[in-house]
Amino acid sequence: MKLLFTDGKGEPKELLGFLDADMEIKKIKSQLFTATREIKLIIGEPTYDYFHTLYSKGEENPLNEEEAYLLYNARYAIMLDAIRHYAPSGDVNFTKNGRKMRNENNQTAAWEWMINRSDEALEKDYYRAVDALLDVLDEINPVIQPLNGETAEVKWKATDAYLQTHRLYVRSTKDFDEYFPINSRLLLLKLQPGLAQCERVHIVPRIGKTRDTALKEALKSNSEEGLDEDLLALIKEACVFYALAWAVRRLRVSILPEGILQRYSGERVNSKNSKVPEKMEAELTAQSFEADAEKVLQAIEIHIKALNTIDEPATEFTTDPNFEFDDDDNFVST
Repeated sequence: MKLLFTDGKGEPKELLGFLDADMEIKKIKSQLFTATREIKLIIGEPTYDYFHTLYSKGEENPLNEEEAYLLYNARYAIMLDAIRHYAPSGDVNFTKNGRKMRNENNQTAAWEWMINRSDEALEKDYYRAVDALLDVLDEINPVIQPLNGETAEVKWKATDAYLQTHRLYVRSTKDFDEYFPINSRLLLLKLQPGLAQCERVHIVPRIGKTRDTALKEALKSNSEEGLDEDLLALIKEACVFYALAWAVRRLRVSILPEGILQRYSGERVNSKNSKVPEKMEAELTAQSFEADAEKVLQAIEIHIKALNTIDEPATEFTTDPNFEFDDDDNFVST
């Protein structure tokens, strides 16, 4: 795998100013490989190869301002992820006699609660860095160079990695934020399994496959023809609340929006005084979101019932049956 870093000194410090200047790439190379794989899964291999092309440009082909900004955001996110995974093992020496604490003459080891807070801050910084990278890609929409001998060039918004996020009803953070603010593209990506599950289990059985296909096609073509905006709004709202219930039971608290689950950290030496949300709290929160989703799903059923009533043809009644009989007949002949 090609990295966006060389073996020379200075790059970690250049990207993360809080690092020591003597931090070398070779110390964190394995973590860089892991972090790079994570970014490739998010942005797709063609886009990552585009970044490597930018990184490989020599002095004869200097980057323009947009290219340099794009490359910086990609390298910053990867370096942050690598450092946050390297830090726990980098705090100690692994010797033949076991692990020893690093303690130079003019330094002292941090308290454990300080380390935990630093770890949490690095994790949140990484999430924000990935969000920034995706936002910059959306804003600039660069042309991804052709790969594997292909001649056609495609832009970022035409790549599989981008289009994959637009296969559902809730396609952007703007769609999600209308019903619950998350302000995070990375979190939206993490919520996709929950959003897809809601569509598959609860939406399609209620609105029908034909109507589902028509709505998706209208969204894909940005056409208002055949687009039931009231129904679409209800579907998005139901998916949002269902996905949040799904996420509370499965995702890390640190990636969820502030306020969904509360946590606090003590000031004592022992980091175990930090308390994360207990199981019952998370379950009650999930049930609350499920109840919100259920209310919207019932509204969808009422909306669909009204549409089906309108679409049903009126029953024809004959007011003059013309049975052809008179007062002298004892029976009716049909």
